[in-house]
Amino acid sequence: MLLRLISVILLFIAAIFSANNQAQTVETTDKLTAQWLAVEDQARALQAGWQADRPVLEQRIRLLNAEINQLSEFLKQTKTRTNSVDEKRSQLLQQQNQLEQQQKQTETTINRLAAQLNHHQTRIAPAIAANEQGTNTSGNDITSNTAKLQYVLSRIEQLQQFNQRVGQHQGVIELNQQSLMVDQLYLGLSYAWFVSKDNQTAGYGRVVNGQWQWQADPNLNGGSVRQALKILNNQALPQYISLPVELSAQGGSQ
Repeated sequence: MLLRLISVILLFIAAIFSANNQAQTVETTDKLTAQWLAVEDQARALQAGWQADRPVLEQRIRLLNAEINQLSEFLKQTKTRTNSVDEKRSQLLQQQNQLEQQQKQTETTINRLAAQLNHHQTRIAPAIAANEQGTNTSGNDITSNTAKLQYVLSRIEQLQQFNQRVGQHQGVIELNQQSLMVDQLYLGLSYAWFVSKDNQTAGYGRVVNGQWQWQADPNLNGGSVRQALKILNNQALPQYISLPVELSAQGGSQ
């Protein structure tokens, strides 16, 4: 009897545990179902929101892509312009260097010509030199290349003109350690004759080592030099005048 009672009690307890488990299972299932439904609602809401926002987002994406393309093209053009500017700058710098070198070469050439002209300055007749007193005859104080070039060209032109004509001058020369007032007749840059005021002393002059040197010539008729000067000054009718030319340093004449 006792064993049957114990068995009944055990069966009763088992039934209670079984009922509790079933109740908990149902409760858990309900909770999971509710969560699943909530997730479904959220998914449907997200899907609906995506469908509503999709056109706007796609439009933004297209605009952003277009802006990216524009920026890429702008950067490309900017790079091209930058390269072109750099190339142009490089060309200008190269041209500037070439011009500076040419300017230095030109300045060197002008200075060399000016120095040569200054060296040969004394070959110009004293008449020309006298007319240039008070003017720049050396070019040493000229700093501008343009002004110096103009000076050089002017001097060359003057030398050419003087070398192609007959000139005259009146001045004092040193002859046998004495000063003598004479009239001079110049033939270009290399030769000249002189005659004293009384026509008693006559001779010739020539450039030696860049300096005019004068020498009396007893064989030279002073009247011939004087007549040549008169013809040059339109004081006598033109005629042939024979004047000796010294060709050697020893004094041989022709």
